Amino acid sequence: MPWPPLGASDGLSIALTLVGVALVSLPGLLRPMGRRLGPARWAHRTAAALLSGMALFEFAALLVAAPVALRAVGIPLGWGCQQMLTGFAAPAGIPVGLTAAGVAALVPVLAWRGAATVRRAGRDAREALRVGEHTDLPDGTALLVLPDKTPLAVSVPGRPPCVVVSEGLVEALDDGQFRAVCDHEAAHLRLGHDRYLALAMATERAFGLWPPARRSVTALRVALERWADEAAVAAAPGRRSVIRSALLAVALAPADGSLAALSGTAGFLERLDALEHPPEPVSPAGRAVLYAPGLALTFAAIVSLAVWSNQAYCTYSMNPHCMP
Repeated sequence: MPWPPLGASDGLSIALTLVGVALVSLPGLLRPMGRRLGPARWAHRTAAALLSGMALFEFAALLVAAPVALRAVGIPLGWGCQQMLTGFAAPAGIPVGLTAAGVAALVPVLAWRGAATVRRAGRDAREALRVGEHTDLPDGTALLVLPDKTPLAVSVPGRPPCVVVSEGLVEALDDGQFRAVCDHEAAHLRLGHDRYLALAMATERAFGLWPPARRSVTALRVALERWADEAAVAAAPGRRSVIRSALLAVALAPADGSLAALSGTAGFLERLDALEHPPEPVSPAGRAVLYAPGLALTFAAIVSLAVWSNQAYCTYSMNPHCMP
């Protein structure tokens, strides 16, 4: 049976693709204003944009790929099935469908590998628990001091959650700075930042070739570090300058993006500035401007999904026997 002409649902697939890419890109574009929301709220909004953007992009790719993929494995489709999906016309539709099938298969694999990197880094870091000196922080979090002269501080999720520091860090900081660093890393563990880092790594692997997506990932990572900074300040008000000086002391230490660490170049100057001069809260008008693009994209996605669902339902109702 010949392929039907290009249908209206093709436009919906394209719209969902564009909305998905735009949502993944949005946090990086809005970062200068978004950072003024407060790090916790900004991290939540950024994570929501990345997750929903990737999901919409994958759904759109599956819609485009479905007719070609099903026929490729020997499942024939009737007119109703094709209209419910995308209805791409031959010959242009077949190459596009095959490309979409490749993308639909590749994106989740890359995302899963990125998220797995975080879990693997945590497992590898926990291997170090066997060689360091163990103590406990006041909140019950395990503290491990590694015999390494490089200043290092990371949080390692698991059972039990653990803050890992190096002897070099202990020697480089005074008691107040060291306590602030421990509070910072313990905040990462308490707030579940490893889940956000898994999302960041998944997005980076899946959309790493798209520069705006990379900027959005950076925005999320910096928001998490600022969130932990503010949590450490809240644990002992008045210590902003102490955390800032500790951050300067470990600024050049290597940092793995798979684990939450005090050091790292991403957002370093932004964090220093926020600790010295907390950003002014966004005004109601500024907040409306900040939220408007995300709300518009969300509305466009909802409308597109609603139109596609209605079209699929109507087509199926008229063609109850989808397969020939």
